[in-house]
Amino acid sequence: MRIEKLSYHNHVTGWQLAPMEFGTVNLLVGVSGVGKTKILEAIISLKEIALGKQLNGVEWDITFSTSGDERYIWGGKFSILPESHYTVNQSGEKKYLKIENNEAKLERESLYLNNDLIASRNGLNIEFGGKAMPKLSPSESLIKIFMAEDAFMPIINGWLLVANSYAQHSNLWLGSSLHDQIWGLSLSDIKNPNSTLVDRLGLLFINYPEEFNKIKFALMEIFPQVEDLRILRQSVKSQGLEKPFIVFSLEIKEVGVDEWITQSNISMGMLKTLIHITEIYLTPEGSVMLIDEFENSLGVNCIDVVSDLLNKQKDVQFVITSHHPYLINKIPMQYWKIITRKGSLVTATNATDYEELSGSRHKVFTQLINLPAYTEGIQVG
Repeated sequence: MRIEKLSYHNHVTGWQLAPMEFGTVNLLVGVSGVGKTKILEAIISLKEIALGKQLNGVEWDITFSTSGDERYIWGGKFSILPESHYTVNQSGEKKYLKIENNEAKLERESLYLNNDLIASRNGLNIEFGGKAMPKLSPSESLIKIFMAEDAFMPIINGWLLVANSYAQHSNLWLGSSLHDQIWGLSLSDIKNPNSTLVDRLGLLFINYPEEFNKIKFALMEIFPQVEDLRILRQSVKSQGLEKPFIVFSLEIKEVGVDEWITQSNISMGMLKTLIHITEIYLTPEGSVMLIDEFENSLGVNCIDVVSDLLNKQKDVQFVITSHHPYLINKIPMQYWKIITRKGSLVTATNATDYEELSGSRHKVFTQLINLPAYTEGIQVG
């Protein structure tokens, strides 16, 4: 899946993203509080809507393409529930909404495939393929309602490949209990984004050791003190189960240290680096990977190697936020999206649109941090 263009408006909080264009790699840069993270949250919100979730007061328009080169334009708007139906807790600039009753209705929605309207709704009236449908769910997206139809399967599969980086979800790092066959798997099976980090590494270690070694050697290049990386496999029997289940765990060996270091004793920075390397190598083709504050817990040497790997991946779309000067300087300028905010309206502008930015990477970065659009990114509405 590839996101090409997005606009988004939360009518309850007032937060709004002006139409934004996306490329293969999108590095969102700007001062803190300008709205970089909220752009990632908006994309995840649309994934949730596509899969059936209601989001009170949300309006959107998105253009995206799937692996088969089908191009879709999907837009819609949820009604705003009365204040009695939700509570608002305020912490700083963030507002968290809790809908007490699942009553948010879709006021309008449309889905185009290659400029042809394939489904639409206006209130309770829904059409599919030019024909009126019987009364269907007023709160589930058209994508969810018609997900079993052939024309909608590529859309569902595409949205399932939109994911936040594992680095932000520590519960997904550890291994889990595997009951299924672990040998003879295809590489695409192992790339399943629903598996934990250690499970994917373990399955790779067993089935494709040469691919596992690529990840290991990338880690060793960043951390020269690491002499080896291995995956342990434990077969555990459980009462009531015919077959034992498999639990994976990882260990590293450091130069000059006799004992292997277990997963629980590996530094957080090294684990996060391993996560990013693994994701870059094992993220399924056609995925959209969202990484917030990419530089967190990554040392300068880690940023070098991981950002170089990222630049080589042409079959995965990355949307990344950062305000770390070294990382920004490592990513080519044509991938920068300068994020500004006036009141609640957020705007993304390609760095290449600024005539002031030209020359070597270092020179361009220096120009960026002195650009008024960057330094004065937040304006009172």
